[in-house]
Amino acid sequence: MEDNKTKANTALKDTAWLAQRLGLSVSTVERLRGRGLGDIPPHVTIGRSVRYDEVMVERWLAGQLQSNSGKGVGHDAA
Repeated sequence: MEDNKTKANTALKDTAWLAQRLGLSVSTVERLRGRGLGDIPPHVTIGRSVRYDEVMVERWLAGQLQSNSGKGVGHDAA
């Protein structure tokens, strides 16, 4: 039952929200989305509006953090 409440309370967010969440400009988010390479979280298009689900954005970010762990400076192959 709690899952239904959570889903009902999750609003779709706009591109400006995503840009702020990622620390990018709106134009950068739009450019990355246009490339279609998975460089930004999945989106939904409603008419001419592009929206992002906050839960999906957080899952995408967690996946990015996991896939990038261990790839920091000083980890070059010998």
